[in-house]
Amino acid sequence: MTTTVGYTTDDEYSEYATVRGHILSGDPLVQLQLALDWLELQPFKWEKTDPDQERWKH
Repeated sequence: MTTTVGYTTDDEYSEYATVRGHILSGDPLVQLQLALDWLELQPFKWEKTDPDQERWKH
């Protein structure tokens, strides 16, 4: 089953890694969520341009 997390799906993430020779360990859904959480916590200089992006704020 494909699940969308943030900007991609778990299947796309797994395929991206496999094509580049990376072996994933753990649950791709958890890895994607942790990556998205990390990105959201970064102090980016500019504001978001798409109001829909605000729904991801914690």
